[in-house]
This record gives sequence, C-alpha cells and structure tokens, in this order.
Amino acid sequence: MTPEEFEKNLPVIEQQLRDGLIKQSAPKIDYTGYVNPVSGDGKIYSRDEIAKLTTDEYIKLEPEIISQLNTIGIPTEKELEKYTAAGDLIYVHPYTRSDGTKVRGYYRAAR
Repeated sequence: MTPEEFEKNLPVIEQQLRDGLIKQSAPKIDYTGYVNPVSGDGKIYSRDEIAKLTTDEYIKLEPEIISQLNTIGIPTEKELEKYTAAGDLIYVHPYTRSDGTKVRGYYRAAR
C-alpha cells in the first residue's frame, strides 16, 4: 500500500483496530537475564509445559510458576521457540543426571 492509499484508508483501519478486526502484535518481552525470584534460576515455564504437569508436580512448582506469572507472564511454547530463534532464550534439551534422574527439556533466559 502506498503512503497515499494508507492515508486515504486510515479512518477505516483505525475503526478496524477499535473493533478488534486487526490484531496488534504483542510487545516484545525481554527475557534476557530473567531470574525467577523464588527459585533463583532462569528457567521459564510455558503454558504448554504447565498443562502437562501432574498435580503433584504443579503443587511443588506452584510458587515458581506464580512468581513467573507476576513478573514476565506465562508464554506459549511457540512464543518461546520464537525468542530462542532470535537468541533471547536458550533451550536445554532433555537429559539424564548421573544419579539416573530424567530432566525434561526446558527454556531458560540467556545471560
């Protein structure tokens, strides 16, 4: 669209924004250096990950999750993937500790 066409259509565009027909993109969240105030680490929980937790897992992690919710919110897995591709987050692949404990993959803040 040319600048002239944009100016001509501006009243219609503004009305569509007010009516919710055009979605504005969400502001970019700066995850760099994020540290959860409860856990002291940079792990970031996604909505998708939280939905997969067992009740016992959720109860154990609830203070961390609520703290994250109140500071940076709870992003979707797709949003976290986008931030990882941009270099703002790091994905830690699943692994097994030397004691045999399996650790799920997770996202953490880049430092």
